[in-house]
Amino acid sequence: MINDDPEEGEIVLEMPYCYILEMICDWWSFSWFKGNLLEIFSWYEEHKNYIKLHPNTRKLVEDILSRIQNKLGEVMANEINR
Repeated sequence: MINDDPEEGEIVLEMPYCYILEMICDWWSFSWFKGNLLEIFSWYEEHKNYIKLHPNTRKLVEDILSRIQNKLGEVMANEINR
């Protein structure tokens, strides 16, 4: 939130869980479009310092991305071992 008075600065608000999921899906759609499901993880690493997120929201985003990355790793390993 940007205050009307510049002296008050910006306040980064927590995002509801459903909107966090929607945001991650939006990011991941670009990986799907490019045919590289893993691209989201490097993209986030490159951009995370420029994305304004509340600390609790950032923790949730990073937890979700970590779970997705781990699950993808499992699925890909299973595909290789077939």
